[in-house]
Amino acid sequence: MELDENGEAQPADYMYAELDYTLAKDVYNVFLDTLTTEDPLCEFEVVADSGSDFWYDGSLYYGEKETTVWVSFYAIAAGEYEMKYRFYTWDADWENKVNGDELTVKVKVIEHVTTAIGNTAAEVKAQKMLRDGQVLIVRNGNTYTVTGSRVR
Repeated sequence: MELDENGEAQPADYMYAELDYTLAKDVYNVFLDTLTTEDPLCEFEVVADSGSDFWYDGSLYYGEKETTVWVSFYAIAAGEYEMKYRFYTWDADWENKVNGDELTVKVKVIEHVTTAIGNTAAEVKAQKMLRDGQVLIVRNGNTYTVTGSRVR
């Protein structure tokens, strides 16, 4: 991804990954821990199909099982960024994290590249001259001030 002319990088849409998991008995949610220290130059966001930061494992109460993990980021400087997440559930007594899987997201942001216009050959040359303390430009037989007004 490339920084834009404002020095920012953000994808037009989320990237996604499929999450395959098995939950502990009587547990219906998948939770998320961020394992990597946040970088002040790049923010990551991970959400479920529902738009929340935890996932449902299909039941009458929670609805369909969610398996799509949507990841987005926003960077304000060129560099290589990495964020690691751990997805887990709780055991049936809600005391221990179980069934954990990790997802590592890597992004490379490059500097914005501007394309310069090369030197072009001018067909008509202009001549600059000083007359009565004023800079004048003579081009194609006409005389102009530096602001572009024609002098008669």
